[in-house]
Amino acid sequence: MRVIHLTFYKCASQWVRDILTDTEVAAASGFPLSIGGVDVNSEGWPDAPSGSVAGPLYGASYENWLANSTEKDRAIVVLRDPRDLVISLVFSLGFSHVPSSMTRLLRSPISSASDGDRVRIGIFLLTQWADRMRSWGTATPGDREYITSYRRLTGHPREEFAAIFRFLGWKVEPRLLDRVLERHSFEKRTGRRPGDINPFSHLRKGVDEDWRNYFDRELGEDFEATFPRLLTDLGYESNSDWYLALPEKLAAGANRIPSGEDRVQELLNRLAAQEDQYTELGLWRTAAEERLEQIRALTANVDALQERVAAPNLETRQHLSQINELTSTVRHLENQLADRLAANQRLNIVIQEMGARIDERNAVAGQRLEQIFQLTRMVDELESRLAAPNVVAEERLAQIHILTNNVLQLQDRIAQPDPVAEERLADILKLTAHIESIERTLAEVDSAAQERKRIIDDIRASASYRYGFLPLSKLGSVLR
Repeated sequence: MRVIHLTFYKCASQWVRDILTDTEVAAASGFPLSIGGVDVNSEGWPDAPSGSVAGPLYGASYENWLANSTEKDRAIVVLRDPRDLVISLVFSLGFSHVPSSMTRLLRSPISSASDGDRVRIGIFLLTQWADRMRSWGTATPGDREYITSYRRLTGHPREEFAAIFRFLGWKVEPRLLDRVLERHSFEKRTGRRPGDINPFSHLRKGVDEDWRNYFDRELGEDFEATFPRLLTDLGYESNSDWYLALPEKLAAGANRIPSGEDRVQELLNRLAAQEDQYTELGLWRTAAEERLEQIRALTANVDALQERVAAPNLETRQHLSQINELTSTVRHLENQLADRLAANQRLNIVIQEMGARIDERNAVAGQRLEQIFQLTRMVDELESRLAAPNVVAEERLAQIHILTNNVLQLQDRIAQPDPVAEERLADILKLTAHIESIERTLAEVDSAAQERKRIIDDIRASASYRYGFLPLSKLGSVLR
C-alpha cells in the first residue's frame, strides 16, 4: 500500500506532510516519506514505492487519482475554501514566498496593485486548479479516499488526524499524537497564536475564513462569475448568491494588504519572518539529525552484514543447503496444499448444495409436522367429545330400539297368512284378466276402423267417384 497526500497550494500542505511523516509517526506506522512537493500537472505522477508516504502532490483531480492509483493505494485529500486559498496565494506570492521565477514575475504587480485588484489577481491564478478542485466536490469517493479540509484540520486537529490514522490502519497512540501536534503547532513554529498576522511569513495567520476580511460584494460577485457553483459543489456555500450577504465596501484601512509605503513595518515583519523560518529550520535540523543518526546506524548494520556475507562460512553454506531443501519441501507442500484447497473448495460446494437440499426438506418436514400437530389437536378434541356423556345419543339409541321392536312386529304379522288379503288378491287377478280381454277387443275394433277408413279414402280417390259412381267392388267392403 502507498499513502498519497493529495492537495492544492496553500492548503497547509507542509504542516500535514510533517505530521503524517513525523519520525515518531513513521516509526509507529512503518510508512516513511518517499516523495514530496510534486506538481502533477507540470511534473507528472510520481512512482512512489510501496510502504511509503508520497506527498504533497499538488493539483491532482479525482480522475488523475483514479487513473494513476492501484486498489491498494490510499489517498488523503486536503481541500480549502477557494476564497481563503486566493488570499493566502496573494500574500505568499507577493510577500513571503521564497524567490522564484513565479514570485519575481508577480511580486511587483501584486505590491503595486490596489487591494481589490490583488484579490482579482489571486482569482485569476486560481483558474489553473479550480476545475480539478471541483472534481473532488462532485465525485463519489469510495473506501480508498479520505477527504478532509483545512477547516477541520485546524479547527479540530486531534480528532481529524486520529480519524485519518484510523482510515489508514495506523496504530498511533493518543499521547504520541498529542506530542506530534504540539511539536508542529502554529505557536511552536512561529511564536504567534493563530490569528496573529505576519504578512511576510510563510505561516501568515493560521486561521480559517480569513477571506471575509478582504472580499466585498463586488469581489464576491466577480468570484462567483468566474467559478460558477464552485463553492456549492465543494460544500462551502448553499447557493450561488452568497456574495449578496457581503458588505458593499470594506472598512477603510482594515486588514490592508501591505504596500510599498509600509517600509518600516515591512522590514520588521520580514525580520519576524526570518525568525519564523529560523525556528522552522531548527525543527528541520533536529529531524535531519535524528534521521542522520538512523542512517549511520543502518550503515553500520549494512557494513557488518556485508562483512559476514563476504567471509567464507561453512556453517552458512550448510544452512543454505538446508534452506534449499526446505524450500523444495515447502514448494511440494504448497502444491499439495493447493490440491487440498481445491478439493476443499469442491467439497464446500457439495456441502452447500446438500445444505440447500436439507433446508428444503426441513421446510417440508416443518409443514408436515405442523399438519400432524393440527391432526393431533383434532383427535384430542374428538376423544374428549367421545369420552363425555351424550344425552342426545342415548335418547336416539332408545328410539332406535323402539323402532327395531316395531319392525320385528310388522315382520311377524307379514309372515302370518291373511284370508281377506288373499281374496282381494284373487279379485285383483280376475279384474286384471278382464281388463286385458277388453284391451284386446278395443284393439280389434280400432284395426277394423282403420281398414274402413282406408277403403273410403281409396273410393274417394277413384275416377268413378269423381263422376258420381260408387264402385261396386268397394261397396261390399264398406257395407260389410
